[in-house]
Amino acid sequence: MRITIRTANKRDLKNYTDLLQRTYEEAYTNKKLGLGKELFSKVVFNSPDTQKYLLGNLEITDKQKTWLAFDDKKLVGSVTVADVRKKFDFMYQRIGGEKARELAKPFYQKALSELAKI
Repeated sequence: MRITIRTANKRDLKNYTDLLQRTYEEAYTNKKLGLGKELFSKVVFNSPDTQKYLLGNLEITDKQKTWLAFDDKKLVGSVTVADVRKKFDFMYQRIGGEKARELAKPFYQKALSELAKI
């Protein structure tokens, strides 16, 4: 496994969408709560409103940064740090399993070191 981390850009939208769709479907589907897979489908994640929201996550500004983690060329994780109402809101997308444990610590360290520069 060769993990690289870089700043996101708008060209990452398709892979970012696919990652989040798979992640949300796996993490949040819960029949007991009435959260079926259809709520996290590719159709939902590729709808205009969702695409606009996700594209907004990829915009790098002085108040928002998103980094992407790749295993070779495959997108395996993302982290977004945004200044929201004078406090920082951390949004971490689950990776799952052993990769999560291996990636989470350096990923957050990178985000926190960059956060200090904002």
